Amino acid sequence: MAEPAAAEAPPPDTGGAAQGPTLMDRLNGLGRQTDIMLALGVFGIVLVLLIPLPTWLLDIFLALSITFSALILLVSLFIHRPLDFSPFPTVRFILPVIPLALDPRTTQFTTNLGHQT
Repeated sequence: MAEPAAAEAPPPDTGGAAQGPTLMDRLNGLGRQTDIMLALGVFGIVLVLLIPLPTWLLDIFLALSITFSALILLVSLFIHRPLDFSPFPTVRFILPVIPLALDPRTTQFTTNLGHQT
């Protein structure tokens, strides 16, 4: 005996307005454009040099810098073939710039506010 086909629920009524891409769709599209992400990252590093940072944000950036460095070290130690980590030259070029950008802010914080902590 054949079973009746399950009826599909109708799509929700949008009131005739076309729905655009969601935020997650836009973020996924931005993640595929690595050149834009690299440019935004370099721009962020330059902003760190120009804009004074609160101490909590400086601490977070220093922790992220150490974490990224350890992650790159572990990835480079455990890959089997050199081509498994093909973005290594770009990462090796950009990653040391982050502590160099944070160093003047850390020095400024230490010399100006170090006696208060």
